[in-house]
Amino acid sequence: FLVEVRNSIAYPYANTFFFIRTTFPDGTWSQDTLEFPLADETGRWLGKRTGRYVDTRYYFRRNARFPMPGSYRFSFTNGMRDLANEDYIAGATRLLDAFLVFLCSALGVALAFIIDGWITGGLIQLGAPTTDPTTSKWYIQLAAAFAGTVGFSVLFGAPRRFYLECGLTGTAGWMVYFLISIANHELSLAGGAFIAALLVALVSHLLAVTRKCPVTVFLICGIIPLVPGGGIFWTAYYLVGNLLPQALATGFLALKITIAIAGGIILASGLYRLIHKKNRHHG
Repeated sequence: FLVEVRNSIAYPYANTFFFIRTTFPDGTWSQDTLEFPLADETGRWLGKRTGRYVDTRYYFRRNARFPMPGSYRFSFTNGMRDLANEDYIAGATRLLDAFLVFLCSALGVALAFIIDGWITGGLIQLGAPTTDPTTSKWYIQLAAAFAGTVGFSVLFGAPRRFYLECGLTGTAGWMVYFLISIANHELSLAGGAFIAALLVALVSHLLAVTRKCPVTVFLICGIIPLVPGGGIFWTAYYLVGNLLPQALATGFLALKITIAIAGGIILASGLYRLIHKKNRHHG
């Protein structure tokens, strides 16, 4: 179908990005990240200009076949974050969406435990988490972080040409967190998550400029290794097993790490905005 994008002639970029989610009649959905070029290399607008506005048309999924009968829903989310003008709405929406996915995963785990308990007549007994000497080696951690980040990039709908950058960003953040966690340092796990998230966010901003892509593509994929999925899992397990003290302890730790990640991202965004304004002022 036809998509028409309208922009002002004051728009400072040569392209724009949209996150497009397709919801199928059976309730399942898929997501794509699409780039829409607006100007050529010389700065000439590709669309039809009328006054101060330019209209550019694109065919989205031309010759596509619908796999099942029924109603389809397409939703478009702005993928651009104009930090110079303090536009954080699109980025906040994508971050919230990512965290909601993990929350729903935790609820799904809890539901699975409940159903299994009904069937077997008791809760699955799991031992306390321990550190495996093999998987705790730095190169195993590095490979796992890279593979996990690239895998999420595929699910997230990031463009294929950015898979490598997304993987390296997530790996860098996880290795900082990993090294801090194993070192005899006064920093807590939340402190390590804060520093790692700060690094991931700064690298994401740098890649967004050099690769001409929304920062959210690198940022959301890059923080995935830092998200306390293990804490969410154990919190759900302890809640189902009526082990409230353990649930409160693991849940509070997961909450602290989540807040630390958000704090690192906010600080990096503030630093980037400050540097950008200074450069624009001196320029």
